[in-house]
Amino acid sequence: MKKNTRRSFIINSIMAGVGATGFLSTLPIKDAVSEDHNSSHKYTKKGKTDDYAWIRMECEKVVQTCKIKAIDGSILFTPDGVGHYGAMWTRDFAYLVEHGCEFLDQKQVKFAIEILLYGQRKDGAIPDRVNERLVPIYYPGAVKGSIITREKLQMFQEKNLLGALRGPMGEVPALDNPMFMVSLIYHYHQHFKDKKFVASTLSALHQALDFVPMNRGLVYNDPQRPSCTYGFQDNVAKGGHDLFASLLYIIACHQMKELDPTNDEYWHKRATVAENNLWLLFDEKRGIYLAANEICRQVDIWGNAFLVAYNIGDSYLQKKVAQYLAKNYKSYMYAGQVRHLPTPEYWERMFKPLSKDTYQNGGYWGTASGWVIKALQTVDPKLADSTFNELINNYHRGIFEWISPSGSKGPDLYVATILNVWSLVKDKHNNFR
Repeated sequence: MKKNTRRSFIINSIMAGVGATGFLSTLPIKDAVSEDHNSSHKYTKKGKTDDYAWIRMECEKVVQTCKIKAIDGSILFTPDGVGHYGAMWTRDFAYLVEHGCEFLDQKQVKFAIEILLYGQRKDGAIPDRVNERLVPIYYPGAVKGSIITREKLQMFQEKNLLGALRGPMGEVPALDNPMFMVSLIYHYHQHFKDKKFVASTLSALHQALDFVPMNRGLVYNDPQRPSCTYGFQDNVAKGGHDLFASLLYIIACHQMKELDPTNDEYWHKRATVAENNLWLLFDEKRGIYLAANEICRQVDIWGNAFLVAYNIGDSYLQKKVAQYLAKNYKSYMYAGQVRHLPTPEYWERMFKPLSKDTYQNGGYWGTASGWVIKALQTVDPKLADSTFNELINNYHRGIFEWISPSGSKGPDLYVATILNVWSLVKDKHNNFR
């Protein structure tokens, strides 16, 4: 199918498609919590070289098994390799491209990015995900209504109604996807060197970042009408200035300086203002940043580790954060994987109830492990190394989305769980050699 024909097909599919609840509900969903994959993940104490080879093999497996075909035959990259999530999520795809471009085909990646861009709303909102029928879905959670007619979707687009394809999580579309779209194009270009494609996306990226609600340079989530601010916390109804989304915004601005050099001063200023105002989220008594400064004034372990790993903000405060993570290590770490909040805390407010000690309300995730390990390396290298070893040993039992000491777990072959630590594995392998 020629490129222009394929683009028309995508646009027509978006306009006439079936919503995820209707179409995806007919797909077989594996019970990843009860299914045991130990047969392919046997625990062995391997040497560093063998571990490198095994982890690389698992990365390649995850990349291949996470692919599904869209209605037009193009490839979508889903969050896992066992068929649990039947669509392409913008942020999960962004993590894959950031950390695993060496395992990917350029044409497939480029076309998948274009599919997401085709779904951008007139107000700049980026889809949270796109399903197999190439229908863009902007809100986390299940879609209201099983069938979206062409006429209804066209009305939503033209009138920019916030209720279009709305799910239960948020008053407006997820706030992090504009930043992850920047990340997708930035890391795609870093690996494949495609200036022409970058130039064609700049207008869309500007519009996407303008969609994000800002206050004093930071991402602001209206406490009375909250939205999802970061997809791996999409069930959490935070309010006020938001830590993780603001960190993503700072990084996106730095990336835009390279993608859009004619406006580098503009992007530098926006990043600087945001970094200078992160103190609004810092808790002096505890020596750590809060997830938000109005609703959910709680310690965001992921956000703090991410801040240190990506060298964001004041260096003195970065050190205090790293020291907190080392001192309070046992309150958030299990099997090398990371809880969102230190025990015994649970999120103050959520869009829908979640059982304690599961998923985003007390589960332990490998997605954030690489950030924590990098943060710990700055203050306690031995603790960082032992965490890394424990994590890799545990991955031999399964590369799950999340785990719990009770035995509960998410789907296996989860992309962000292993790809987000792949760069660490490569670094250690190169140092070992």
